Amino acid sequence: DDDDDDDEGKDKNTRSRRPTRVPGNGPPSQAAAAAMKRLQDRRRNARPNCQSNFERLTMTTLLNYKKLYELPPNPEVDGNKSALVHEIAKHFMSQKLDEQKVLQQFMCSVADTTQL
Repeated sequence: DDDDDDDEGKDKNTRSRRPTRVPGNGPPSQAAAAAMKRLQDRRRNARPNCQSNFERLTMTTLLNYKKLYELPPNPEVDGNKSALVHEIAKHFMSQKLDEQKVLQQFMCSVADTTQL
C-alpha cells in the first residue's frame, strides 16, 4: 500500500510531457510544402551553369566538335571564334544526360583501370 501512495504523489508533482516532434515526422506545414514546390520548380526550370571554357579550345578543335555533332554549317559563325564558342556552348548545355548513370559508369571505369 505504501508503494501505491508514492506513485500517486509523483503523478501530482510531475507534469506529463508531449512527445517531441522529430523533423520529417508527420505532414509538412503549408509553408514548408509551398517552399519545397518553389524549390523544385526553380530546379526544374533553371539552366545549369556551364563550367567548361570553350574559349581555350583552338578553332580546329571547335570545328571538329561542330562536325562530330553534325551542327549545321554557318559561314558567319564558322569564321568567328567567339560566335563559334557561343554556338558550341549552347549545344553542349542542351545535351540531356542521366547524371547518376554517368557517375556510375565513371566509377566502374576507374575501378577497372585501378585493377591493372
